[in-house]
Amino acid sequence: MIKQRHIYFFLPDFTLGGAGNSILNICKTLKNKKNKINVISLGKNHYKKNFQKINVNIIEISSKKTILGIIKIYFKLKKISKQTNIIFVSNINYANVLSSIIIKNIKNLKLVLIERTPLQELEIYSSFKDFIKKKTIFYLAKIFYRRADYIIGNSSKVSSYIRLKFNLNVLTINPIINIKKKYEKKYDEILQISWIGRHSSEKRLFDFIKSIDHIQNENVKFNIISNKNIKKEIKLSVSKKTYSKLEFFKFKNDKRFLDYIYNKTDILVNTSIYEGFPNTIAEAVSFNCLIITSKSFGGYSDIILNNNFGLLYKTGNINELSQKLKFAIRNFKNCKIKIKNAKKNLIRLSKKNDTYIKFFNKI
Repeated sequence: MIKQRHIYFFLPDFTLGGAGNSILNICKTLKNKKNKINVISLGKNHYKKNFQKINVNIIEISSKKTILGIIKIYFKLKKISKQTNIIFVSNINYANVLSSIIIKNIKNLKLVLIERTPLQELEIYSSFKDFIKKKTIFYLAKIFYRRADYIIGNSSKVSSYIRLKFNLNVLTINPIINIKKKYEKKYDEILQISWIGRHSSEKRLFDFIKSIDHIQNENVKFNIISNKNIKKEIKLSVSKKTYSKLEFFKFKNDKRFLDYIYNKTDILVNTSIYEGFPNTIAEAVSFNCLIITSKSFGGYSDIILNNNFGLLYKTGNINELSQKLKFAIRNFKNCKIKIKNAKKNLIRLSKKNDTYIKFFNKI
């Protein structure tokens, strides 16, 4: 009889996004008789139906404070640990800190920390309160991350930063990539340029909005796919001519919807300040889209190695972004070699999709 291991993936805020998708893909690969997979969130898990389809156990902890939620998880797992071995996988910096301090005290438990966003995030502040909070997380991480049994960075830049700042061993494992290897795209004469992401400060949506207002005379269309209704806000920020070229979509974690968006997109623009491993870039490359991306902290450079694979601009430089957009629009045929190069590199990365299976098999 095979003795089951209990693997728990913990993400406090399990809303739609890259982290949730990545955990779902890992669970799909690990699900077998050897592993009993559990996913823990604080409050509602927006991927609940997706996990239930693959028989993953969902635990929704009623707690608005992460530290109180972690304490509840601690007592729950302490009982279970008397009967079986546990692998606990925490997935974001503040949860990683608390897991290292509290969860690691449970016997028969291996602690895995996955860093999904660059820790440079903790060096960007919006207020004095935010400064105190992020400085506290950073210094606690520096002290307590070493208690973890394993640390994983989801991109090479994320891993190298932890090695440099904390002097710790870090394994780099890119998220599992689903790629359309033989996909052939039909590009329209009127190019469609898309921005996809949450409407949050680090995503810098209005860098994209301001840049496209500089190129309103070009014969193109623009798509904004986000989690919020932002039509009114944007209408006040751009010219009538630019606004008439905009189409808005509410983001859905639905394959048919995403396929539709990437099929119609010719150029994807990423304006983020920081990204761990940007799933939207990987998905767009899979659909043969040209990528224009900020030189953000994080994992864009694992996919778009340099300007031979896409177009890069200095983060926050709206004039440079608008120039890159103009160049891409006017020279799109010549940019197709960049699309091919990026696709080849993504296929190379996708060959490592079994890395998580190998990693968990060794624990």
